[in-house]
Amino acid sequence: MREGRKRLRLWCKRQAGTLAVALGVSVVILAVVVGVQAAMLYARGWRIAWGTVPEGAAAFGSVAAFGALWVAAQEWRSGQRERRAVDQERRDLAAAREAERRDHVMSQARLIIVEPVALAPQPFGSEARPIDRYMIIRNHSSEPVFNLHIDHRSPKDRDTYFDQFVPQRTAASTTGPRLIP
Repeated sequence: MREGRKRLRLWCKRQAGTLAVALGVSVVILAVVVGVQAAMLYARGWRIAWGTVPEGAAAFGSVAAFGALWVAAQEWRSGQRERRAVDQERRDLAAAREAERRDHVMSQARLIIVEPVALAPQPFGSEARPIDRYMIIRNHSSEPVFNLHIDHRSPKDRDTYFDQFVPQRTAASTTGPRLIP
């Protein structure tokens, strides 16, 4: 389809002079035909019926109504364009604010340090008691810490109590930054 349009444009550019002469000749021929017909109708007594003043006012009103409709359509289209531009600007601003907010949250999360403390000694012979784990959370950020979840596994995977009795939390269920030491 596009190739056909390109070929037609190229042909029109090449034949521009010929097309101008042909259209000019056809306009002259049509003007002569209209003039001959007008003379024939005038000779037979046919005249243009201009009508009365109310009919002229009605004709002007009809043309003015279509003009007003066209102006209203143009205004509506320009209003639509402006609304689309404003909506796009709002979406862009909201996206920029969201990106800035996420960046701020991530920069705050980077300033929270979680450090494990050495294990508390476990009394000999009590296998049922879990191993106590201590963590120190250092908040170097300017915001408070909420919804903190820390996953900790012993290096040798010996923490059977943690694996059996503490419910597992997935990444989708955490609401704050997930920090793993």
